Amino acid sequence: MSYKKKNISLVIGVLLSCLLAYQFAIKNTLELKSELRLIKANKAKEQMIQTEIRKLSAQKHYLDSLISVNKITTTNLQNELLVTLNSLSEKHKVNISNFDEPHIDSIKGIVNTFHRFVLKGNYKQIINAIYDLEYDRNLGQLVSLHFKKQRDYRRNSVYLTADVLIKNTQ
Repeated sequence: MSYKKKNISLVIGVLLSCLLAYQFAIKNTLELKSELRLIKANKAKEQMIQTEIRKLSAQKHYLDSLISVNKITTTNLQNELLVTLNSLSEKHKVNISNFDEPHIDSIKGIVNTFHRFVLKGNYKQIINAIYDLEYDRNLGQLVSLHFKKQRDYRRNSVYLTADVLIKNTQ
């Protein structure tokens, strides 16, 4: 056999051995690598879902405790909130200058009711009233609190107002 035929058979042998190596080893390794990537992605999704489940169960437990602690006598939360605000305004000497109709929002069967009202007084009185409303009375979760310094030109005085937004989840 000549060197030319030997070289050609050697090249063909090397190519066949590379093809067999790819077929049996490299191809399986690449498939396993893609499977591993999918498994890691699924594991990350599962961990995110588990943390969401823990958060939701903690929120459910919190809301159930609010319901059991409050023992709300009326079914109208707006009326209950207004009665509570009146008692807190007398206790902390703040004025309720505005009480809007509640905004009801429903997403995937979860009903959120947002109550907006404005309190007028000094900073410490407003903070104490909001603290009692949110933590002691547990009538909702404070979503937004916006303080605004306003001037009354008729009386030539300055007063503080707080725009409060409370969310109730049902």
